[in-house]
Amino acid sequence: MKAMLLAAGRGERLRPLTEHTPKALVAVGGKPLMGWHLERLAAAGCREAVINVSHLAQQIIDYVADGQRFGLSVRYSREAEPLETAGGIATALPLLGSAPFLLVNADIYCEVPFRPLLAHGLGNMLGHLVLIPNPAHRPLQRAALHLCRRRRDVAATCRIGEARRKGAACAALVPRRRAGAALRRIVHGTLAGRGHARARRRARSTTCIANIMKAADHLALYATRRERLAALMGEGVALIATAPERVRNRDSHYPYRFDSYFYYLTGFVEPEAVLVVVAGKSPKALLFCRNRDPERETWDGFRYGPEGARERFGFDEAHPVGELDEALPKLLEDQPVLYYPVGAEADWDARVMRWLNIVRAKSRAGIAAPERLHDVRALLDDMRLVKDEQELATMGAPRASPPRRTAAPCRPRAPAAWSTRSRRSCCTNSGAMAPSFRRTRRLWRPARTPVCCITWRTTRACAMASCS
Repeated sequence: MKAMLLAAGRGERLRPLTEHTPKALVAVGGKPLMGWHLERLAAAGCREAVINVSHLAQQIIDYVADGQRFGLSVRYSREAEPLETAGGIATALPLLGSAPFLLVNADIYCEVPFRPLLAHGLGNMLGHLVLIPNPAHRPLQRAALHLCRRRRDVAATCRIGEARRKGAACAALVPRRRAGAALRRIVHGTLAGRGHARARRRARSTTCIANIMKAADHLALYATRRERLAALMGEGVALIATAPERVRNRDSHYPYRFDSYFYYLTGFVEPEAVLVVVAGKSPKALLFCRNRDPERETWDGFRYGPEGARERFGFDEAHPVGELDEALPKLLEDQPVLYYPVGAEADWDARVMRWLNIVRAKSRAGIAAPERLHDVRALLDDMRLVKDEQELATMGAPRASPPRRTAAPCRPRAPAAWSTRSRRSCCTNSGAMAPSFRRTRRLWRPARTPVCCITWRTTRACAMASCS
């Protein structure tokens, strides 16, 4: 039996180590992870291996070479960009052939014996997965894996349509058997909670706040707000930055939420963005945002980029955010006043002072720096005091037929995942962007007044009155 080692990933969680070393070559116990796997495969009787490579591929090829020093014959499946697990396997299939093969993650260390696996026959099973027991510190974690799919069931299901034949998802379709249906109910109940048929229909709702707040429907309104701000300023430059991303741990961030003032003027929801409004005889609005980066977009999601943002959101100009430090001093030259959120962020205060000092240093050339600093939030608060139609729609009346929820999923001693999802579904179905939680001894309970009650004009609009 052949073996395949997955080694194409970037190893984001081990950065900065993996910026110059592939994760599969990180040394553990005095030896690269890849070396441990190759030696143990050879000792178990494996003679042929395929390694998929992408990130820093040449380092892996130089280390393994043809595999002779490990007692193996090694071939490589190259990927221009990492294709994740399914994509990597699909690309390597011509090298693996049609027979079963052993799949090993090259960037982990494990002591699972390979010899029994190499001798294991699948029969009519699609695959055999090796798991480890739940660790002692997470005894209540439920397993949600369901791989009891048989070849004939997959083949029958794949005949349904061409679209399903092309995707790996056809292997996860539930067989029409009693055992399969029972396992499906167990997994669905574990992951999605109970009584959540309405939650699955939430995506078709046309009145939830996520749909109301789509920027595409209100681009002209955001431009009008920027023009109003420029008129209130009279002259000068306004600087409004969106909220920064917050790191939860390592390379994981908290869910991002844009700055409300910034969104009020732009409708732009990406991080690392700055709006500059220049008032006067020729007012204009400039956006500084992230460049397009296909590699990072694979991990972080779509980016508009300066050109796309200018065309999509109607700015007069758009530039890469990396050019902000160079552009702002020029925009501040001979301007009487600078508006920005004074004291909101210490880093921004220092940055603004640096720009002002650069302009002040040009005084002998006849260039004047802004003499006054005003807090732009004072103007924006006055603008937001009287709500326009879009804001009223966002805060608007409850749905004609608000979803009804019973308190059963939230009963005492219910699994925390069920009660949490019930409350989240209740609040988001009612128009709130997120539920409000407070920590208790055994599970999460909603705060005294849920977000969905705050969102509407009256607490009677809450879809689950029992949560208050």
